[in-house]
Amino acid sequence: MADAHVHLPEEIVKNPARVVVETRFGPVTGGRASTGAAAFLEIPYALPPGRFEDPVALPDNFKYDTREYIFETKCNPNDIQITGLSAGAHSVHQLLHRVSRLPEGQNAPFTTNPQTPEEYRVQFEALCRALNLDLEAPDVLDTLRDPVKVPWSSITRVIETDVLGAQGTFRGCLADDWVPKYPDPVAWQRSGGFAQGLRAHGVRSIVVGDLSEEWYLYSIAHPIRAPCDIVPNLKRYQPKKVVERFVDVWRKIPDDSPMEEAEKLYGEILSCGQVHMPVRVLAEDLYNAEYPVLRYTIEWTPEQNRTGGEWSRGKLGSHCLTKCCGTGYVTHGTDRCIWTLRKPILEPDQEMIAKRWLNRVDAEVKNVEREGKPFGDAKTVLTLTADTTIGWRQDKHWERISTLRSAIEA
Repeated sequence: MADAHVHLPEEIVKNPARVVVETRFGPVTGGRASTGAAAFLEIPYALPPGRFEDPVALPDNFKYDTREYIFETKCNPNDIQITGLSAGAHSVHQLLHRVSRLPEGQNAPFTTNPQTPEEYRVQFEALCRALNLDLEAPDVLDTLRDPVKVPWSSITRVIETDVLGAQGTFRGCLADDWVPKYPDPVAWQRSGGFAQGLRAHGVRSIVVGDLSEEWYLYSIAHPIRAPCDIVPNLKRYQPKKVVERFVDVWRKIPDDSPMEEAEKLYGEILSCGQVHMPVRVLAEDLYNAEYPVLRYTIEWTPEQNRTGGEWSRGKLGSHCLTKCCGTGYVTHGTDRCIWTLRKPILEPDQEMIAKRWLNRVDAEVKNVEREGKPFGDAKTVLTLTADTTIGWRQDKHWERISTLRSAIEA
């Protein structure tokens, strides 16, 4: 088995193969990863932006340096995929909403329910106070953007140490120059305008899904010592009214329940609100618009990549590795090594499972794009089961989550 601590740049250095790609800004040279994928690193796509500012497109006379660039990418500009995990998926969703409202004739630059800046004002003020910035100063935003006056280390410190408390979770917001508030993104998505806009601007398909035990990682996302900590931490992610509705319709535990039970309940609610319900809402809206969408669910991930449960330590060469004794949760993020086909941390049989899954997903995406509509109905989900078989299944959680959704929307 390969060294799990070898990173992409090291793989490319060891592999003498080089790849030259012609671009509008001149040729760029990259290498090949251990998977055989063409790999490039740190190719400029825009001029360096200021902090919290949009990047500026490369000027027409820009030329790439004559050196080797080493970041996995596809070389076909008409076949680009944007992927996101967790908060990254939230960002991709916002990008898609942005693209769906681009002016007519303008293609996408890459061929959940956010709040407004006014609603995020409390969070902005909390951040400024934690950084000892003068909220009354007319240039406070410019100061926050200045990397000399406010180093990155000071921003990450207040986040890592949880100085901001419930204000320490950040999400994109609605704004006229980004994702407009009107029509509301949820209404826009449900109306079919979202799907229609994606088609018009060159987005051919969407793949979205979840894991069977998302709840576990969410249960440890924030300190939950007792049931009374659940609601304040849920408000990090959802408006007060939505949180209250979630809590009202969810199972109840006594106020004096132990920490483990409170954590589990918090993880259940948060993972439903952040993953399970949004995934199904998006899929249903796209199915209703007959837009090519592929929804998946994963019930198996490599055992050594899971978290929680019983663990032991093993050695591989000179490196110490954490090994799972057959337990652990198929939880948030543990599928990343499958999607990236991260060979150094996969056993040979696991690598074969990952390849089967990736090939099946690729085939199904091509099929929905060719047909111009999704497969089956919104309850149909492509599943990597716990015993590693792959196939279309009926969503066994659909009715329960639909009932919860109806209660919350009511």
